[in-house]
Amino acid sequence: MTEKTTPEGSPFEAWAKLAAASMGPFGQVGLAWSEAMSDLGSEFLHFVSERVQEDVATQHRLLHCTDMDELRHIQGEFVQKAIDQYTAETGKMLELNAEMMQRLGLPRTD
Repeated sequence: MTEKTTPEGSPFEAWAKLAAASMGPFGQVGLAWSEAMSDLGSEFLHFVSERVQEDVATQHRLLHCTDMDELRHIQGEFVQKAIDQYTAETGKMLELNAEMMQRLGLPRTD
């Protein structure tokens, strides 16, 4: 069995050169879109990670509370923090979407 190689180097390098040569300006749009989607995905995963940490910390506090008033207080704090974080994250995602539209040269929708 023979190994397939390209004269340009790695297969990924050859693919990038082929895409750049064949797509021209469309390749730049694809690159901008890919970068923007990567930014959105990264932000989303960071947010989910923070929320999971909050969930674990709240569960720990609930397991160690000593009375119902403390339990209600912990639950109230959890819900308020979740609302605040989801509201802030919605704003961040809207900003990232607006940046993506700008990178792609599309009109803003806000």
